[in-house]
Amino acid sequence: MILIDANEGKVEMKKFVTNIDDGDPELKQNLNFIITTKSVTGNLTFKSFPEIDVKSGDLIFEIKKDRFGEATIAVLLKDNGGTENEGIDISDESIFIIKINIINDPPTLNDIPTPITIFEDAGEQIVELTGISSGAYENQELVITAVSDNLELISNINIEYTSGETTANLMFSPNSNRFGNAIITVTIDDGQSQNNSISKQFSVIVNPVADTPAVTDAILKGSKQTTSGLVISRNVVDGDEVTHFKISEIQNGTLYYNDGVSQIQNNVFITFLEGNLGLKFTPGGGISDPGSFKVQAATGTDDSHLGGSIVTAQIIIDNDPPVIISSPDSI
Repeated sequence: MILIDANEGKVEMKKFVTNIDDGDPELKQNLNFIITTKSVTGNLTFKSFPEIDVKSGDLIFEIKKDRFGEATIAVLLKDNGGTENEGIDISDESIFIIKINIINDPPTLNDIPTPITIFEDAGEQIVELTGISSGAYENQELVITAVSDNLELISNINIEYTSGETTANLMFSPNSNRFGNAIITVTIDDGQSQNNSISKQFSVIVNPVADTPAVTDAILKGSKQTTSGLVISRNVVDGDEVTHFKISEIQNGTLYYNDGVSQIQNNVFITFLEGNLGLKFTPGGGISDPGSFKVQAATGTDDSHLGGSIVTAQIIIDNDPPVIISSPDSI
């Protein structure tokens, strides 16, 4: 019996047959082997049928991939002397068996598109897993798991899978107010002792989103320009990712940086430091109505990086009542 493992490829056995002779020492005859299949079990199929080299006795054959079972092979040696005068030109039949052992194939899973880019607090994401199987000609119960290498960013992953299906859904959500990168590893296991699993990875990029900032109001009393207030702060859940604030809708006056000289125009992005130092506001000439401007936080210097709600800073004009500063002439 020839015993080999599945998927071994082409098999070559040196001097499988020895003492090859035509049976007629006084003649020089041509010989050839006649090889036939007596029976086959399993799904064993030959990619190249067994052949025996007459000169060397070497046996060569190849089994198709992912096949197993037993093949009973019959071998006859024939010469070209013919059968005249009760001659015999063929040998007795010899039998050998080729047995292909089953080897478990690993499960299959297609590559997962990567990276997946989302925004902070984006909510549940669904990733379709495709190409799922337990291996060629196999039908095993599969277990699919997934883990994240950054649990602070992504810690909750669920998988919906029905046994025997070729697809599954992987669901995850970034943790609240978190951003950064994570690598998720998906593993499929068929429960066998060897070649039992396959793993694929994909990366998730969670881009930061600015939350609603805070800004203090200011009171203008007997002054042409504010001296305190108008301090812009990040939201408590934000950090260095919030780098700028957008200023818009400046009403009833002129807005300046902290130096009180450099003017800020509408729809300009200022840095966190510039806003956090406190801005200055000068009311318009002859205007006693409150001044105001709007602020929105951003992770960059254009509208695509804006996040959170818009807040309004109020500049309250604390108007003193009129007074008589001179007395009229008396008559």
